[in-house]
Amino acid sequence: MVKLDVNKTAFWVTLIFILVSPIENILRTEQVVYVLGIAILVFCVIQRKYLLLNNSKYIIVLMIYMFLTCYWSAERQALNSLLVIYAELLFLYLQLQFPYTESQYKKIKVAFLIHNWILLILCFTSGSYMDSRFWLKSATSGADPNYLSGWFVIPLCFAVELLFSEKIKKVWKILITAQVVLSFYFIMQTASKSGLITNACVLAIATIYTFRSMIKEHPGRALTVLVIFALGVFIAVNNMPAYLVQRLSNGDTTGTGRFPMWVTLAETMLNNPIKMIFGFGTSAVKYYTGTGLVSHNTYLDLLFNEGLVGFIPLVIYIAKSIRIKIKKCPYTVIAFLGMSVLLLTLSAFNTRFFMLLLFLIGMDVTEDLEKSKNERIRQ
Repeated sequence: MVKLDVNKTAFWVTLIFILVSPIENILRTEQVVYVLGIAILVFCVIQRKYLLLNNSKYIIVLMIYMFLTCYWSAERQALNSLLVIYAELLFLYLQLQFPYTESQYKKIKVAFLIHNWILLILCFTSGSYMDSRFWLKSATSGADPNYLSGWFVIPLCFAVELLFSEKIKKVWKILITAQVVLSFYFIMQTASKSGLITNACVLAIATIYTFRSMIKEHPGRALTVLVIFALGVFIAVNNMPAYLVQRLSNGDTTGTGRFPMWVTLAETMLNNPIKMIFGFGTSAVKYYTGTGLVSHNTYLDLLFNEGLVGFIPLVIYIAKSIRIKIKKCPYTVIAFLGMSVLLLTLSAFNTRFFMLLLFLIGMDVTEDLEKSKNERIRQ
């Protein structure tokens, strides 16, 4: 009987999830995707017969505390609202229970590029315009223009990394360039101010980081890329939809209706220091905004609902993960830093793209066995 390779199985579950996530977001089939993924990963953990005590433990701490806060939440259906969030967080925890080799990490990057092309195809085939903004035809929040722009962040970051790689053939570089151009076309069509700024930040930071070595080794090539980049920015600015130009140039730099809600929530927490520590309860934020809506700020939502006790585990998870990844996987960290711009203007905690980003910064990347063997032989 062939023994199951649990690490490889976990890798394929993650890879398939990345590839189908845009389609899953449109069809709203998370009940099938998450249940099947969780079942396979649980089986892999059982086969391995132990749990890893890595940064994923902070995800479990957050899950437990979110359950407890349901009992004092103003939202009567708080427990029901946890079903989808728990499915996403449990899937994330199980993904983080397995190490991923450097070669698998490279395949994951390529999977995100394919994921981006699938999303672009969906934009061409399932897109529509409402209120002069581009939407995807879907019953999920992921089709909203602001949320839609978040799906491009991770693929754009990896696209920049591969675009300037010496190992990539010219034909693939042409395809990646086309992918970047088309992505920004649809980002601009969403007329999402936060989405455009986020993706522009990711592209700029990733490009600048890449140019550190390119400027030293190939100054002529670096200058050419800079000229092309500047020309692309000029063309993009001159072809922005009128609605986006209006949104970028209006006086409300904090986003329509967001700032008053942030002030209201901040004042509510300051007036209730005990609840600020322990939280107002899962999904309670919409009862205190004055509008019946979420705060349009991922971190503020979590801080208000779960308090400092629930907020700190996530901060620790992010901080520890970034400290590990900053040298090994710099483009993953760049994607997270860029996404932070969007997270400050969007309630995206339980979105697929945010969970994928939490996975990328938290995953354990190990050396390939063949590579480590060769190094030992040389020594």
